[in-house]
Amino acid sequence: MSPAFQAVSSVRAVSSVSLDGPRIILIPMPGETHTFGLSMVYEFFHQAGWNAWTGPIASSAVLCGLVRSEWVEVIGLSLACDDMLDTARKQIAAVRRASRNPKMGVLVGGPGFVANPALAASIGADGTATDGRMAVLQAQAMMDEAVYFR
Repeated sequence: MSPAFQAVSSVRAVSSVSLDGPRIILIPMPGETHTFGLSMVYEFFHQAGWNAWTGPIASSAVLCGLVRSEWVEVIGLSLACDDMLDTARKQIAAVRRASRNPKMGVLVGGPGFVANPALAASIGADGTATDGRMAVLQAQAMMDEAVYFR
């Protein structure tokens, strides 16, 4: 663990982070194999007190089943290649239809979104971020907006 995360961890240990924090699922698009960046983003959410889960998902059906059975504030999808944008668009639409949370936010990340943030909106996502800290801020803003507009 890096010194920056160790410092945050010692602060969090004193304040006892609750696993009841907002929930986020951070996953690579089904079929995607690049997960190193996603694991780093997971650490930022975990350190910020989010109840974060990450790992590969076998299929779109499994992901839809997960958000159908569990309340999730935000889902984060990682996409390394631009050639899966149409698949990502369909995945986002399917997850939104399946979600127990009608105001669930969708955050996307990966090299293509860093180079062209407008791609996020073009596939139906609510936002993107250039790094883990910004991802936490974006997700918090999505959650705050959802609460505000209830």
